[in-house]
Amino acid sequence: MDEELEQYLDWDEDEGLVMVTSSDEYDDEVIAPVDELVEEIIQQGRDTGDYRFLYCVAHELNRNEELVRRAAEMMEDDLASVAGLFDLEPEDLE
Repeated sequence: MDEELEQYLDWDEDEGLVMVTSSDEYDDEVIAPVDELVEEIIQQGRDTGDYRFLYCVAHELNRNEELVRRAAEMMEDDLASVAGLFDLEPEDLE
C-alpha cells in the first residue's frame, strides 16, 4: 500500500521556517526546522567530502530564494497598485 505524504513549509514563531510532513494514514506530523535540515546537509557534505554536493545544494537554495522573493515583490507591488487606485494604504487591504 502506497502511503501519501504531504510536505509543506510553514512558519513557527519559535523555530522559524519549518518543513511539515504529514500522512493521511497517521494523525501525527513531523516538523523539522529548516535550519536543522541545512545543518544536516552541511554535515553530510563534510562526512562524504563532497563539496560539489554542497555547491549544488547552495545553488538550488539560492535559485529558489530568488523565485520566492520575486513572487513576494510582485504581490507587494500588486497590493500597492490597488491601494493607490482607491487612495488606501496597502496594509488596509491585508
